[in-house]
Amino acid sequence: MIRLIATDIDGTLVPEGAPQADPRLPGIIRELKERGVYFVAASGREYPNLVRMFDAVKDEIYFITTNGSKVMYRGGLVSSAPMEQELVEDIVKWLRTQPQKFLILSTLEDVWSDSEDLSYVQKVQDQFHIVNLKMTEDVLAVKDPVIKIAAHAVRTATDLTDEALRLFGDRAHVMQAGSHWLDFVDKEVDKARALRAIQAQLGISPAETMAFGDNANDAGMLRLAGISYAAAGAVPEAKAAAGAVLWDDPAAVVDVLERFLADPENFAQ
Repeated sequence: MIRLIATDIDGTLVPEGAPQADPRLPGIIRELKERGVYFVAASGREYPNLVRMFDAVKDEIYFITTNGSKVMYRGGLVSSAPMEQELVEDIVKWLRTQPQKFLILSTLEDVWSDSEDLSYVQKVQDQFHIVNLKMTEDVLAVKDPVIKIAAHAVRTATDLTDEALRLFGDRAHVMQAGSHWLDFVDKEVDKARALRAIQAQLGISPAETMAFGDNANDAGMLRLAGISYAAAGAVPEAKAAAGAVLWDDPAAVVDVLERFLADPENFAQ
């Protein structure tokens, strides 16, 4: 029987950048917990952003944030993975030469940007609800350890991904985390590793896990679940990693969870 359910957020559980999830979800999460099933929100988003989305049940679920470099449970830090400072500097210097409109560095507590286009900063902050964003003259002057670097590409993140992989793929985990986001985290970090750590902590096997995702940064997580679904608009890598593809409906994930709760003992993909 399924004992652990993990879902990506943007492009899977909600449309990219949406501030709220399906209103049915808090009740579903509570019922899952009553039946001994843990819920994991797995995202490239920052922890404060996810807490706001799941405020009604924030103490009932695990949060895999910043693509796996920070894992939280009941307000406590489960794990984190800072990047080497030399690597951070090399990536930031390269990104500054590329066609990107917005560059941010995530630390354990804050998100930092030195963008001079304040109107664009506000636009991105409003769209993606980055509630802990701070401005600085130079992000490389930030003293706290960095757990993620993200760039908001002018056209699509695909435009930057290939070269980023060529330059930094042996030193960092480079991933397209949305249609316009390119993310960098520690080489050993991704959602799958974070999910595997949660499985180990709870004594839950991949066969007892269900997962949902839509992007390349979800593929490992999908392969780590006995039952897995890719969103209808998922990239080919995610669809190849999943056991099935969802129908084209923003509520598809929640509908699957309701179907699971209707008969968890006999649920089949």
